[in-house]
Amino acid sequence: FTEPGSIVVIRTTKYNYSLSEIARCVEDEGGTILSSFISSQNDPENLFITIKMNKLDSSRVIASLERFGYKIEGSFSEGFEDSGLQDRYDSLMRYLDV
Repeated sequence: FTEPGSIVVIRTTKYNYSLSEIARCVEDEGGTILSSFISSQNDPENLFITIKMNKLDSSRVIASLERFGYKIEGSFSEGFEDSGLQDRYDSLMRYLDV
């Protein structure tokens, strides 16, 4: 759990669930699944699969999963979005010093 990466929450039906297909989508984009968790959240038809992978940028993996019909409920990344925000903040501070 301490390794950097991103978390993706996927929704699918019980009948369409295939962890091997999800893993193939992740690995095709150069990632590795570090852990996974499955829950139903009081919904008898749907499963919610939470995967943690070693890639900080999960956008390509999400696009691949969506091509195979998986619904993405949410994604969370550590530090990926912050780098662009930090660059903009630094630029603003340099501008204000002038």
